[in-house]
Formats: sequence, structure tokens, C-alpha cells
Amino acid sequence: MEMFGSTRTTTSAQRWTPCADHGRSDPVGRVCPAGAMDGETVTPEDPQLSFPFNEQAETGSPVTGGAGTPVAARAPEVKRREQPVRRGAVAPSLVAFAGAWNASSPAAAMDAACADLRRRTRQQSGPYALTPILEELSARRAKARPGSGAHGRLHAHSRGWTVYRREDMSWRRVRFTEAHEIAHILLYETLADDRRALSDLQNRQSHRQIEELCDYGAAELLVPVGDVSDYLTSNPLRTLADYNRLYDTYLVSHVTLLRRVATLLPRTVLTAWQYLQHRRGVNWRIQSSYCRTVDGVYLPPGLSRRHLRPDLVTQALTHGSAYAAEATIEVGDRHYTGKMLAVRPAFRDQGELPILQGRPVRDETADDTVYVLHGDLLTTVLSRPRPYRRARGEHDFDSYLQRLPLAKDL
Repeated sequence: MEMFGSTRTTTSAQRWTPCADHGRSDPVGRVCPAGAMDGETVTPEDPQLSFPFNEQAETGSPVTGGAGTPVAARAPEVKRREQPVRRGAVAPSLVAFAGAWNASSPAAAMDAACADLRRRTRQQSGPYALTPILEELSARRAKARPGSGAHGRLHAHSRGWTVYRREDMSWRRVRFTEAHEIAHILLYETLADDRRALSDLQNRQSHRQIEELCDYGAAELLVPVGDVSDYLTSNPLRTLADYNRLYDTYLVSHVTLLRRVATLLPRTVLTAWQYLQHRRGVNWRIQSSYCRTVDGVYLPPGLSRRHLRPDLVTQALTHGSAYAAEATIEVGDRHYTGKMLAVRPAFRDQGELPILQGRPVRDETADDTVYVLHGDLLTTVLSRPRPYRRARGEHDFDSYLQRLPLAKDL
């Protein structure tokens, strides 16, 4: 691959009886008891995407474990003492989730669950509509109260599920929030008959793993890795126009889309550059980096554009994008060399926007961020690194790097 080149069943919510511990302030379960959000104004569902979907249903049944297709959840026994999850261990509920889908890992199980949802709603290519998926799961949308904190929240009641989401986000980001809550529904419905696993879903010790899996599920539901792989095989990313076509194919945020691309491509790091104040002066610097798929690569926050050869950030600021088949970023005695694409997303003219049911889908608010994909990275360690010009009272560059925090995700 060139880098830059169904019969509806009773839902778990309909037989879910939330316990008193699952109140509005509980950040773990994300399921609040019936009546906890009374008074919310339910908004009409967004119009279904008008892109041509393949209406031919695919055959096959979902992968299940135990007695059959997971359908309904019953109230778990309330645990008064939460069992800690050992460091490095997978949460028991996620182990059960993987087993229910006969998968090798919770992520593989989420892949299968998302693929099954797309099959059941007869969606074969992006952009993937969430309205038919919510209908398939007996879920509806509603507005969250202003200032409610979380981007989204899941509510179980006798008629199914309600997904609450904030209205102060772009439509593309709202799609990810709704897909995240759909991933929570998949967990609850898959583990419907496993009381111990359902109880672990409410365990604060498992919270982080569950949230990370649901973030992964949201990305896989909206931007399947297989789809992106097929797309990039015949549509390499070289220019801003190439990127915008991919951006409009899946209708997700820039960060969500670029993370998926970085995860898929070999030895690829995604960095976000912003004009930042620093003790060495104001300059375009790395604000954050996402390098989960690359071992031994460290691109620290605060690194300025003068470490790029060539300086694609400056070129992207002028032309919207810049590409180099061979580029280097210098970090102390390490030089990372590979392909590099820099894009600076910006608002487009009305005529350039994708159209859904006769209405244009607006871009996200421009925040003056330049995103850079560093691909096919090879590391060279210099025996005698180039001297680093020190400011008055500063130590050498290696000591400077040691004082920086670890690169964090976007």
C-alpha cells in the first residue's frame, strides 16, 4: 500500500433495571436510571445520510458465544467491594466480551460487532449513517443539558436506549460521540446473560479499559480499517485535495480520521503542530503526537519546525499541504527519515462541501493546527550528534528532552 500514494430482538435496555449506584454523577457505567434525565428535550433524529448505500442485504449471522445471539441484559448484582484489575491485566468484562464473539482480543471482538451492525443495517461503504444503527438497537437521540460535562451519556429505559449528546460540538464530532455510546450498547447487549461481566462494566477499576475500547469501537464503526486500507491502495494521500476527499468519505473529525490513517500505515507517527509560546520563543511546535504503532520513535511536544528537513509545516501554512518522499526530523542524536505529508485544514467554500439530503455539511472550526503524518520511518542514531545551540543558562539538548513530558495522544 502506498502511504501517501435481521430480526430485531428485545434489547438489553428493555430488561435492564439500573441500581441506585448508577446515578447521574457516576462516570463509569454511563447508564443512568430511568427518570434521572427527565425534562430533557428530545430532538428529532438527524436525517439519514442520502449517499447511495447498497440495499442488498448480506447473509450470515453474528458471531456469538454461549446459547445464541446476545440480546437482553438483566440487572447485575451490586458489588459492594470492587475487585481491582491488576496492572497489565484485561478487565474481566472485556475478556467475556471477546469470548462471546469467539475473538482473540476485545478489540477483535469490537471489530466483529461493528461489522455485524453495518451488515444488519445494509451499509457497505462510507459514510456510515448512525440513524439506522440506532434504530436497529432501539435507541434514540436527545440533547444533553448545557454544562453537563461529558460529551455524551447513555440512558437505559423500558423502551430501549437514549443517547444524550452535547450540541456545542461540530456535527462530525457529534457522530463520534454517538458511535462511542453505541459501542457501550454493544458491550451491554453482548454480555446480557453474564451477570458477573455486567457487574464489572460498572467497576471503576475497569473504567479506563472500557472507555478506550469504546473509543476504538467508535472509530471502527465510522472508519473501518479495511475500508481505509482499500481506499488508500488506489487513492494515495499527496495533497490537501486528496485528504479532503477522504475527509468527506467518512464525515468524521480530522483527529479521528488521521489517527485511523496513522494506525493503518506502517511505522507512521501523527503530530499536531501549533503556534506555541516556549521559553525559546514563539514558534510552530509539536503540540501533541500519536505514535502508538511505532516503537522507538519519540517526537516530543515542544519540538520546533527548525528540526524538520525540509520544513513542510511552513509550506503547508502557505499552500494548505506539502508532501516529501524523503524527509527527516531531528531529535537529538536520532534522525527519523521517511515520507511526510503536512496538511492544514481550513474552511472551504460552499461549493466544495459534501451535500447530504440537499444540505451542505460544514467543516470543523479551523483552529490553526497543522497535522503531519510521518510515514515509513527509519531511525538513524548519530555517533556524534550535531551540537545544539544552548540559550543562556540551559543544558544540552539531551537534558532538555529528559525534562519534557512524554508525548501524549492528540
